[in-house]
Amino acid sequence: WCCTHCSSIDNLIIEEGQVASWDGNSLISTLGDLGGCWVTSDHCVLQDGVVIWDEIPFQRVYTFGFENFYKIKLIDPRMIIDDLQVAFYIQNATSFSHKNCPGFDEHTFRTEQGIYRIQSRIS
Repeated sequence: WCCTHCSSIDNLIIEEGQVASWDGNSLISTLGDLGGCWVTSDHCVLQDGVVIWDEIPFQRVYTFGFENFYKIKLIDPRMIIDDLQVAFYIQNATSFSHKNCPGFDEHTFRTEQGIYRIQSRIS
């Protein structure tokens, strides 16, 4: 009974995700930390597996999306949204733009918690 009918099993788990680059040098991924990986190598060996990506050029990444419309109160230097029960501290009154995010314009501002965009002002 021992050692005459031995068998082995190899399990392979394939997970699909996204790999992107903001600047063409550093990588971000939904599959794990790619901080030490090279964009041009098309693969990266991690402690728990290997991440492989296509050789297509990286497209611009725009990770911000529309959430909802909310009424806000601007009380310098804070922005208050009662419906969400939140307040944001406005770092500066200058607009914020990013080359990979064409939706950012003169109505987009930076806060300590991220960015926000004022769609229109209603008196």
